[in-house]
Amino acid sequence: MQYIIGLLLAAFIFIFSLFGKHLTLFGAIFISAFILLPVFFNLWEVLILFLGSFIFLMVVDKVTRKKRKVINSNILEKSGPRTVRQVLSNGFCALLSVILFILTENNLFMITYLISIGQTIADSTASDIGILSKHAPIDICTGKQILSGLSGGISFLGTITSSIACAVYGITVYFLMNITVFETLIIVLLSMFGNIIDSILGSRLQVKYQCGVCNTITEKKSHCGLETAHIRGLRIIDNCMVNFICNCTVCLIGACVILIRG
Repeated sequence: MQYIIGLLLAAFIFIFSLFGKHLTLFGAIFISAFILLPVFFNLWEVLILFLGSFIFLMVVDKVTRKKRKVINSNILEKSGPRTVRQVLSNGFCALLSVILFILTENNLFMITYLISIGQTIADSTASDIGILSKHAPIDICTGKQILSGLSGGISFLGTITSSIACAVYGITVYFLMNITVFETLIIVLLSMFGNIIDSILGSRLQVKYQCGVCNTITEKKSHCGLETAHIRGLRIIDNCMVNFICNCTVCLIGACVILIRG
C-alpha cells in the first residue's frame, strides 16, 4: 500500500511541476524520484517535510513568477521553469544526506538533510520575494544599489520574509522530527546564514557581464543581440554553482558543529 501511495504522490508532483511550468521535464523527474526514496524506506516525516517545503516554494514561485519573468529575462542566463541542474544545485546535499542516513541510520545525516532543505527555503524566499520590493536591492559587499534580480543583492523585504520562513520551518522541524532544541537552532541559524554566504559569493565570485549597447550588468553572455563583456567574477561560477557551494558549506558547518558538540 505504501508503494502505491508513493507512486501516486510522485505522479502528482510530476504533473504539478511540469504542467504548472515550475520545473522542466528532467527537473520534474528528479523531484518525483526523490519522493519515492523516503516512501520505500518508511521515512514518512522526511517525505512530509519535503512535500510541505516543495509546495511552499512552488506557491512562492507562482506568486512572483510574472515579475520575475520580466526581471530574470534581462539578467539571468536561463529563465523560466527550473532545470534539473538548478534543482540539483540546491538538492544534491539533501539527496546525499537521505541516502547516507538510510545506509548508516546516523542522525547526523538527518540534520544535514534538514539544513539543506532549510537553506533552500531561505534562499528561494529571499530572492523570489525580494524581487517584489519597491526599493532596489543593495550589494551585500559594497552597499551600493544594484539591479533587482542581480546576484549579490539583498533587500529588506527579502531578508524579513526569509527569516520568517526559516523560523516557521524550524518550529515545524522541531515538532515533526526527533531532534533537540539545540539542533533546531543550528538548522534555523545555518539556513539563514546561508543567505549571507550566497549573497557574498554572488557579489564577489559569480560571473558578471556588461552589455555594450545598454550598459546593463547581467549574467547573460549575450544581450541586445550582441556578445557581452566579462567585467568581474569567475566564468565557471554561475548562479547554480553559487547555490551548490552555499548549500554544501552550511551542511558541512552543521555537521562539524554537531560532531564537535558530541
